[in-house]
Amino acid sequence: MELDSGYIARASAPFRVLETDVRENAGHVYVITAGNAKRIGTVDHTRDGVFLFNYFYADSPAQNLPALEQTAPPQARTDSWQ
Repeated sequence: MELDSGYIARASAPFRVLETDVRENAGHVYVITAGNAKRIGTVDHTRDGVFLFNYFYADSPAQNLPALEQTAPPQARTDSWQ
């Protein structure tokens, strides 16, 4: 399951070091482990620039997916959208 790898990552020493550093230097930190029911597409790592990553939270995918589908333009949806 996808969430299992997230929990494993959060328990790792490198993540704990990073989280400690962020908590010591940020005004507010909120850490969440979540699944990715749908995604718009992959990030082009060859381009310089700033990327915005949004997440949507709801108690169930049935509540959440309509908000995501309304937000994501059809031309940005990839084969993984299904």
